[in-house]
Amino acid sequence: MFLVCASGFSQDSEKETNKETTKEKKLYVDAFSFPEGMNGEAYKGFTLSYPISSKLDAQLGGMYNKTFSSELIRSSFMLKWYTRESLHLRSGLEREYESNIFSNQQYIERNHFNLGVGYKLKPDFSLEVGYRQQINSPSQQKINFQGSKKALSVRAKF
Repeated sequence: MFLVCASGFSQDSEKETNKETTKEKKLYVDAFSFPEGMNGEAYKGFTLSYPISSKLDAQLGGMYNKTFSSELIRSSFMLKWYTRESLHLRSGLEREYESNIFSNQQYIERNHFNLGVGYKLKPDFSLEVGYRQQINSPSQQKINFQGSKKALSVRAKF
């Protein structure tokens, strides 16, 4: 009796197992980091993506950029909507905090609204075009390495 039960539980078909795992919602993590520069420069980032439905993903992102004279920390919340299997739209909010390394004083805080369109050319290669608009007017606006209140970006992922 024991051998029959053990044999019965261990004989799951491969197709049923694959169907079950594709229905599960999974948290996706995408992260990168460049080696530290000679003067302590650093650039790191991450994205956490969670599928809300088969056509909608929620994404949390973060980025850290340290140069010779400043540190920039960016956090974002985006929604990614798949209009087709290979085409998606992105929209969300982003907040930046930049500080001076030498004086350790905050000197700029920015909020942005982001829009983007992406297209998957191949299973392992996609292109995305994005537009970012600053939506606040910081009271302590000073010269910084970001510069513009508007930005257009092109990204490739492979």
